[in-house]
Amino acid sequence: MTLKLSSAAILLAAIAACSTPPPAASTPNEPAAEAPTPTAPEANPTTETVAEPEADTIAQTPESVACVTWAEYRPYFAEALADNNLDAVPYMPPGFESGCVFRVGMGMGSSVSILRDGMALNDLVVSAAGTPATDGPIPWLEGSQVDRDRIDTLVAEGDIATFYEACVTNGGYASNCEGFPEEEAYVLDDNTACYDGRCLNAMDTHGAYLLAMWPWPNEIYDLPQSFSPADTAARLAYETVPLNQLPEQVSTYGQPDEIAFELFGRTFLEEGMQPTEVSGSWQNEPDGLYVVYLTNDGMADDSVGGLRYRLDFVSADGDMQKLVWVGRQNRCVRGSSPGWTKERCP
Repeated sequence: MTLKLSSAAILLAAIAACSTPPPAASTPNEPAAEAPTPTAPEANPTTETVAEPEADTIAQTPESVACVTWAEYRPYFAEALADNNLDAVPYMPPGFESGCVFRVGMGMGSSVSILRDGMALNDLVVSAAGTPATDGPIPWLEGSQVDRDRIDTLVAEGDIATFYEACVTNGGYASNCEGFPEEEAYVLDDNTACYDGRCLNAMDTHGAYLLAMWPWPNEIYDLPQSFSPADTAARLAYETVPLNQLPEQVSTYGQPDEIAFELFGRTFLEEGMQPTEVSGSWQNEPDGLYVVYLTNDGMADDSVGGLRYRLDFVSADGDMQKLVWVGRQNRCVRGSSPGWTKERCP
């Protein structure tokens, strides 16, 4: 992959190189240590003499890999890969603003990884064979140069955020790109926030909050700014319904209650079904979202007794609302713990 290096990127690399302290040198006039006088070993025919290892067979410690923050990398990405449009590149959520940024794997779709603040990038490097490649100012490491299992663990634990270009590779193209209008925000089913084919994921931060990492103009979207654990936990109790799986004929702009009913409301009732209930809607959520809860109770199913939806909207274009996330729960009627859950009912 050939990347265009700007003068700003070259300057950053030069600054990083100059800021690395040189290795300590020995004092020029220090006399060499006098070699000890060898003594003959005691006679012991049962003891073998073990040869000292050759110098070039001693394991080498990993070379230090420079730590570059997202604030330093973001302008380079915008210039080289986003048509110089800084608004198409998000900021990082709290906890990742000063973390080390790096890439792993030399494929076109290699994601950009951002460590949580205070974590050392060198702790993930296991081999210093050759000089690491770079993507502008950040290291671009081969898979053999890092502890992949450790990286996977940190991603799962929420200590690595991931930013990637969703439409570059074939894998995940349909779920990440197709069916979504350009220049709009949306959330995927793994709580990944995307805009214009670029996506951001941090496992302990819900995708609805990550939308606010892009610098949206206030007149377009009034995106959530709160990242409270309570709000995140409430959304994580639902299974995300990808927006590109919703009926195309239903607009995602308009009045929240009307949109919710058009998407999931019951227009006729079969035996055992209850009328659709819009159980709550308000605009003063702690994170600023307008939330609608819609419940369909009574199902023609011996395991699922009902479906409940949570629809999150943001203010858009004045008095309009824009749907950005949908969550779904099942009411299980059997099993060890019946009730509302995002899991499949037994």
